[in-house]
Amino acid sequence: MKKVFTQKLIDMKVIDVEGSEIGRVKNIIADVKTGALTDLVVEPEVELDTSPFKRDGEFILVPFEHVRAVGDIITVELKKK
Repeated sequence: MKKVFTQKLIDMKVIDVEGSEIGRVKNIIADVKTGALTDLVVEPEVELDTSPFKRDGEFILVPFEHVRAVGDIITVELKKK
């Protein structure tokens, strides 16, 4: 994956690999000890079923390990139950 400044990710659209809109990035969580990005904090689309996600108030957390591509949008592969 190419290098991108994290501030460029803020407010970027997030979709899954099937093209469904997840929401927009509002923040990013990093591990303080390692500096590794751990989660995208996403404001979910209104119609999105948020039950499979961890929540942080009104936001959902998308594990960074699920990110598959970053360009004009962020593409994630979500694990199905």
